[in-house]
Amino acid sequence: RLPRHATLDRLLRIFSVASERQIDVRCLACNEISDDEHRLLGVIACWQVEEGARATALLSDWLTPTGVRHAETASALLAKNLSDAGMSIRPRCLIAHSPAGLAKGCQASRPATIH
Repeated sequence: RLPRHATLDRLLRIFSVASERQIDVRCLACNEISDDEHRLLGVIACWQVEEGARATALLSDWLTPTGVRHAETASALLAKNLSDAGMSIRPRCLIAHSPAGLAKGCQASRPATIH
């Protein structure tokens, strides 16, 4: 079992080695977050409301199939750790670019915004 703070690091390490394209992550001084940052938050939000298939579709937009399998576990654990700490990520209406696609964003039963 990883320490709670290590789950985000693990997920980002997976992205660093298994990404199929460059990911747009912006600096702390930016006024807006990127589409990729929204998508990563969407992955976490999906896991928090038990929408694993949607989280997987979003991960498939960036990662190799092996990377997706590893990122599923890491992102689900990160989502659980955040939930256990009382932090919920606001769902986003996202559409994956992968063939699986998403018709609509995740639905949350207890919205709280963290971004």
